[in-house]
Amino acid sequence: MLLGRPVSVRQRLLRVAFGTMLACVPIVVWYGLATLGTVPWPAASGPLGVGLGLAGAAIIFFEMALAPRKWFRGWRLGKAKTWMRLHILFGLVVLPVIVIHSGFAWGGTLSTATMIVFLLVIASGIYGLALQQWLPKKIFDEIPSETIASQIDFAIQKPLLEAQGIRDRVDDDRLTEFFNSTLGPYLNGERRGRVLASATESERLFARLRTVLPAAAEPGLRHLEEIAALRRSWDRQDVLNWWLHSWLALHVPLSVLMTGLMVIHAILAMRWWY
Repeated sequence: MLLGRPVSVRQRLLRVAFGTMLACVPIVVWYGLATLGTVPWPAASGPLGVGLGLAGAAIIFFEMALAPRKWFRGWRLGKAKTWMRLHILFGLVVLPVIVIHSGFAWGGTLSTATMIVFLLVIASGIYGLALQQWLPKKIFDEIPSETIASQIDFAIQKPLLEAQGIRDRVDDDRLTEFFNSTLGPYLNGERRGRVLASATESERLFARLRTVLPAAAEPGLRHLEEIAALRRSWDRQDVLNWWLHSWLALHVPLSVLMTGLMVIHAILAMRWWY
């Protein structure tokens, strides 16, 4: 929200892009001035390089504190939303700090590996932030019957009972066969009913049933079709929800690896410095 007005997904993504570009301005400016000879090339082992390295390490340790913060919720350490905003802000700020600390050079094997993982962490974080801005609205727009993603298999049980009741009331062998072989398995999440995962195929199958079942079965068929569509929308929500959180499977391990490499790099650098 800005001055009480809702912020669109496009505006949020533009803010992410602008923030990333803004964080890169010091890198570009310093590199340009160093190329022209106006300022000296930064050196990782110099006073400025060491200072920036320590500042970058402090920021990275703060970034890593986002996860263990959940273990101390009773300590009143601030709102999760505030921590997340700071996580994003410092995640962008640390980019020029570390790049300038490196002196625009990859260094040895360990330094190169640390820098590559660091850049992957930044990239995966920006990717995840973009997904967090875009996918929730997409889920809201496409799936008005949204439920808790982890509870889909439980939530479908009530519509499944309704469908079974319709099957029993109509009491037609053709509908019973369709329910037992296709609709029931699909609602239960079994592979043999996956033909109904396609809206086109679902429409075709229900249209075929309408040609062979009595007209009195139409209200029940319509409800069964709606139940199949409900399961289809929840399956779609499950896919989108996976994309919404899957980036963490990359971002978190990379962050841990990067922090470990950074600590080793710092210890070896301090031994060399002294």
